[in-house]
Amino acid sequence: MKKLWRFCQSWEGAIGSTILIVVVIMASIATIVRPGDPQAIVGPSLIPAFINGSWPLGTDRLGRDVLSNLLHGAQVTLLIAFMAAAATFSIGIIVGTVSGFMGGKIDEILMRFAEAFQTIPSFILALAIVGVLGSSTFSIVIGIMVGSWAGLARVLRAEILSIREREFVEADRAVGMHPVKIAFYEILPAALPAVLSMASIIIANAILIEAALSFLGLGDPNHVSWGKMIAEGRTVLRSAPYLSLIPGIAIVITVFAVNLIGDGIIEALNERQNLWRYDT
Repeated sequence: MKKLWRFCQSWEGAIGSTILIVVVIMASIATIVRPGDPQAIVGPSLIPAFINGSWPLGTDRLGRDVLSNLLHGAQVTLLIAFMAAAATFSIGIIVGTVSGFMGGKIDEILMRFAEAFQTIPSFILALAIVGVLGSSTFSIVIGIMVGSWAGLARVLRAEILSIREREFVEADRAVGMHPVKIAFYEILPAALPAVLSMASIIIANAILIEAALSFLGLGDPNHVSWGKMIAEGRTVLRSAPYLSLIPGIAIVITVFAVNLIGDGIIEALNERQNLWRYDT
């Protein structure tokens, strides 16, 4: 509770959380504010933003409601980002915990395996996997996870290496506790705070990768997303720049909010307080 209170007190955590909550609420009320198919043609094409009350953010070149696409696109973008983060943490935690706790040959094999994945840029990995598996939400999540788990595993492994020799771990071994229980029920909870701040990096990276894949036409064709909106707006960028600017600004604001939350988590987990004292 003390760390949660410290997170709420930090301006990064407060502002970032507020912005992200607003984005999540927007995504949640999409079907209420703009029910129906967001890809449906609802009016004349290329109505500028902030001109017509029926379509506050205007319409695209096919006459589709930009606001409806923005709200429904938030659902897809956030869903993929959080699913990819959950998958990344699941794999990264398992590999990092096993590697750090077991050590020896298992540690060597797992870390060399992780290094192999880290030598390839995460976007290139995601691009290759989506290209092989096809354009779908599942393949995008897998692609993002494959390119992100190695860094998390290595950070967690380093933290577990420093914890596994502590007295409480030796006491657990002395009483005959099973190694799996020691690793995942005793050591892992103590190591998790060190990697929690990486959640913001993983989520922000997932948002950007999904947007880039959709921009290249590799997003899920059955759903609208912010990256897909930017791609469709580039064909009329000079005459209707709002079609790309609006989803682009949404991505920037969301990633900015997630990064602020990460900074707030780091500050909350930092036990050392910086005290400035001036001697006279």
